[in-house]
Amino acid sequence: MKDISKLTIKLLIICIVAAALLGVTYAATKEPIEQGNINRAIQSRQEVLASVDKFEKIDVAALKDSGQWVDDEENHVTVSEAYFGIIDGEKSGMTVKVITKGYNPGIEMTVGFTPDGSVEAISIGSHEETPGLGANAADPAFKDQFKSKTPYLVLGIGDDEIDSITSATKTSVGVVNGVNVAYDFFKYEYDKE
Repeated sequence: MKDISKLTIKLLIICIVAAALLGVTYAATKEPIEQGNINRAIQSRQEVLASVDKFEKIDVAALKDSGQWVDDEENHVTVSEAYFGIIDGEKSGMTVKVITKGYNPGIEMTVGFTPDGSVEAISIGSHEETPGLGANAADPAFKDQFKSKTPYLVLGIGDDEIDSITSATKTSVGVVNGVNVAYDFFKYEYDKE
């Protein structure tokens, strides 16, 4: 019985020390991780709408809470944030960040729109797509197809269509759906006064 008590006390001490170390590590890394996420979001906005001076945040959550904007549940696309691009105090485009579903859920992408609604660029952020297949959505060969096109886009082989990634049709459809929903949000919000 004494041996079990000693062992229990030793294990309890080890657990307390491990938990304390884990807590200290979390506290030390929480802020740098959050800052890294903020920096990546800023970089994505600048990548897809490079010509603007600054970005002005749109309160997407308030639009959803008030029922003014509803995400596309059928295609599994959620608008998570949006910003007006500003040049000399005037709106000059918009970035829309969406989370869409490819083969796996959770493709995070940012779409930049010029004032006329054409796509300036897209940026694929975090995703869980298959390396060598769906992960190729982040490659310029795929994402550059969207430049200067005005949604509604479809997969296909024509001039106004997007060529699918070989063996990754679900990812391709997810990215196209994401761009189209981002465009819907752009149309809804951009000219509103």
